[in-house]
Amino acid sequence: MFIITPMSSDFDIQKVAELARIKVDDVQAAELTNSIESVLGFIDQIKQADVPDVEPKDFFRLTKNRLRADVNPDAVGTYTDVIMRVAPNSKDGYFKVKKMISNSDN
Repeated sequence: MFIITPMSSDFDIQKVAELARIKVDDVQAAELTNSIESVLGFIDQIKQADVPDVEPKDFFRLTKNRLRADVNPDAVGTYTDVIMRVAPNSKDGYFKVKKMISNSDN
């Protein structure tokens, strides 16, 4: 269950933007704050709606997977060598990528 509360004073759009690795200037931050507050206000209105005769729906149980069957038509490792040959940087059967996470708390 999600608990949605009005935005607290310590909510920081710039921190969220940093975590999402996007640039947000002060004007955009103000607009985003207003938008989020508007959405949360609307959700609060929905939560206050009096609907005693409406049964909750179990959408997840009723829906069916409309995608293909989850099967593995090729044996594991069939294309590993081909994929590794075209990889820009690999070692011992793994892709080598640039480190994206640091240990600093900045």
